[in-house]
Amino acid sequence: LRGARVLELGAGPGMCGLAAAALGAASVALTDQKAMVSLLERNIKLNPELGGAVTAAELNWGGPHAGVAPYDVVLVSDCVNILYGEASFGQLAGTIHALCAPRGVCLLTHAERAKVGAEETGFNRFTRLCESRGLSVRRLECVRAPAEKEDSEDIGLYEIRHGGSSLEAS
Repeated sequence: LRGARVLELGAGPGMCGLAAAALGAASVALTDQKAMVSLLERNIKLNPELGGAVTAAELNWGGPHAGVAPYDVVLVSDCVNILYGEASFGQLAGTIHALCAPRGVCLLTHAERAKVGAEETGFNRFTRLCESRGLSVRRLECVRAPAEKEDSEDIGLYEIRHGGSSLEAS
């Protein structure tokens, strides 16, 4: 992340983006809906050691992004959720396509909330919408902490890039 331009979409409190700044990102834009911007600004102020590298702004998925330079790294955590509405899958995929640089990467975490055995999930639909925009989605292998409960959520880490084909795992 050192020296990268980083964008966090649907940042909530902005923890992923703040961590990117602490790891040396040249600049970090924390974005979410208008109601969340004041929380983002407060969390930036609580971390003065990050200097002026972090900003907060309203950014609605699927909105016009003309004039916004693409980012080296786009962070998305727990945003592929049917609670945000079916239309949000395409809006998020379109925003990633528009704002991730051609040689950049989007890192996305996702916890599947569909019923076990469901053939069609929101994440499947999101993946197809990414692919229809020329983005590849690949699950990264990660060492997981032992589950405290048998039914604990499987949280996946995914890499999304321009071009290529989607693969289940590296």
